[in-house]
Amino acid sequence: MPLPPIAPDVFVKQINELLPDKQGYTPELEVFLIPRGGQLHEATDWDWQPHSPETDAAVKQAFEDIRHLHGF
Repeated sequence: MPLPPIAPDVFVKQINELLPDKQGYTPELEVFLIPRGGQLHEATDWDWQPHSPETDAAVKQAFEDIRHLHGF
């Protein structure tokens, strides 16, 4: 997914902090930047693993919280 208009590292940190409170969260769920393990200036996208209907819903809920927090 395209990166939102905030610093990539801030986005990933905030969304991962929100995930445990979301329905569908599992302990192995993690949002990360793409390319994985790359430098911040190389980040072009973001994704999460594992993918399932439940984890996808948790990430979408956390993304909406971040979107509202930052106004984009």
